[in-house]
Amino acid sequence: MGGWIVAMAALPAAAQVAPTGGDAPIVVGPAPQPLPPPRLTSAPMAPTASMAPTASTASMASMAQDASAMAGEWTRLGGGGECVVLGPVKLRLAAPRARATVVAGGAYAVHFAADAAGRPEPLVLDVPAGADVQLATAPAAPAALAALQVKDAAGGGGEDAERWRWTGAVAADQRLVLALGKVATASLHARMRGDAERYELAYDAKARTVRLVRMVGGPPLALATATLPDGLAEPRTLEFELHGFRLQAFVDGVRVLQVLDGAIGSGDVGVAWRRDGAFGGGLGDGGLAVGPPAAPRPSVALVRDTANTATLYAASAASPGPWAIVELALDRPHSLLLSEASGCEPWLLQRPAAPVVLVATPRQELGAGAFAETPPQGPVRADLRWPALPALHGQVALVRFVYVAADGSAVLARSPAVAMRL
Repeated sequence: MGGWIVAMAALPAAAQVAPTGGDAPIVVGPAPQPLPPPRLTSAPMAPTASMAPTASTASMASMAQDASAMAGEWTRLGGGGECVVLGPVKLRLAAPRARATVVAGGAYAVHFAADAAGRPEPLVLDVPAGADVQLATAPAAPAALAALQVKDAAGGGGEDAERWRWTGAVAADQRLVLALGKVATASLHARMRGDAERYELAYDAKARTVRLVRMVGGPPLALATATLPDGLAEPRTLEFELHGFRLQAFVDGVRVLQVLDGAIGSGDVGVAWRRDGAFGGGLGDGGLAVGPPAAPRPSVALVRDTANTATLYAASAASPGPWAIVELALDRPHSLLLSEASGCEPWLLQRPAAPVVLVATPRQELGAGAFAETPPQGPVRADLRWPALPALHGQVALVRFVYVAADGSAVLARSPAVAMRL
């Protein structure tokens, strides 16, 4: 491709003197002779060494194209709390909708923070490199937490001094949330009865450990100790949830330990911490807040690896034993109508229903695990497959698990649905 080049210049016609502020001026020089008129040429520009692509540039471009082609998209929909994904790559997906691009495959653990409707169950996914992942939970508002007012305080002084706060919030079942900020150590005290009885959840930033201790009259008894996962480099929140005999600890929504103990029924709430002397600071914004225990609720994930195969994961709080059956359905063709207290729509005299496309059978036409018993632990998994037929290409259906009683008499629960493009 030819290009036109024009060279033009304008120079002064007489010598000039530029003052410099000193005693002697600087002579710019005599008036130069005028240049010949500009010459036009249509000769093609010869590529220079800097313009020619090098082998390293071409290889880098090829690597970038390969990486973009292998990158998978993670999508999160629903819920009211943050979602933390731990694995070869760490992700934080905000609610209610978020996206991220991930290239690395491997085993990923998905943890959901509590919201107003409860806490979605965690998921463990096997994700091939470049696969698309869809995470879904039922819509919910953010968790409502109330800041606890300090009734009494102690401690202070130097950087290494420990600080105490008592709130006077007496309760049996509650969820305590502490904003960590820049602390060396922090501990949540629950069900306190004076100085002799309490549960203490202690966090050590340097050792990256969380320890649950029970004190009942005698020396402290360590009930459990856990080390933080590698992905939680700078934790933001420490949670202590007490619900009857079940005591759980969460760091950034990730459950790190769980203990069943009922030695202390109820009591006061307190918090203690020691500032990080290297950075100063202390507790984060928000301090200590309290809310009701978060009930477990279902979650679902769809891992799409090839054109006509996918893996569906679902976790539910339903008791082990019922059947888990894959169902393909469509959205309702009209908006939701008002319903009565019984759940029926007054004009139709029946409960809301969505068109069902296909329900798995024991013959496993949809793939292994599409009709199976719920395992004793962990989420339900189904390896879905469908024929590559032109009539199915591009069609979209909602896929989910339906939990049915062992005798088939009742539907116990349904997982949230995710959209699957056939």
